[in-house]
Amino acid sequence: MKELDFNSGKGGGFKVPKDYFREFDAAMKAKISEENLKSLIKEPGYLHPDEYFNDFEAKLRIRLDKEGSVKVIPLFERPLIKVAVAIAAMLVVYFSFFHAPTNSTNFQKLETSSIDSYLSEISFTNDELANLLENEDLNLSYLEETQIGEDALQSYFEEQLIIDDLINE
Repeated sequence: MKELDFNSGKGGGFKVPKDYFREFDAAMKAKISEENLKSLIKEPGYLHPDEYFNDFEAKLRIRLDKEGSVKVIPLFERPLIKVAVAIAAMLVVYFSFFHAPTNSTNFQKLETSSIDSYLSEISFTNDELANLLENEDLNLSYLEETQIGEDALQSYFEEQLIIDDLINE
C-alpha cells in the first residue's frame, strides 16, 4: 500500500471546492433563516386562550384579595418556647462536658489482635525497624545453634508454602 505524506502538501488528504469555507456562513444562514423555520412548523406546540395574559394580573389580584391574609405565628415570640430551648441547650452542654466518659486507653486494655492488625497495615522501612529494636534483639547467634530437622522442614514446606507461588517467582 502506498504511504501518503500529508505534511509535504503533495496529494492525499481531503479536497473541498474552491471558496467553500468563505461561502459556508452565508449558505448556512440562508438555510436556517427565520422564515424558513416558520414554514416548517404546521401548528404551534402550546395553546392558550385568547387574551389570557392581558387580564391575568387583574384576576390574580382579585383572587388574592378574596382569600385575605394568612395568620403567621412567629416561632420565637412565645416565652415558653424560649425557655424550653434554653433548658435543652444547657442540658446538652452539661452532659457533653461534665458527664463525658473517662475511658482512657492504655496498653493493658488493647487486644493483641488489634495491635497485630495495625502493624500489618503499616509498612516500616529497615531503618525504622532497626531503631525500634535493641542490640540484644538483633543478636541472631541463637539461629546458628538451632538445628532444624529435615522432617520439620518438609512438613513446614507442605503446610505453609504454596509451590505454585514459588514457581511463579
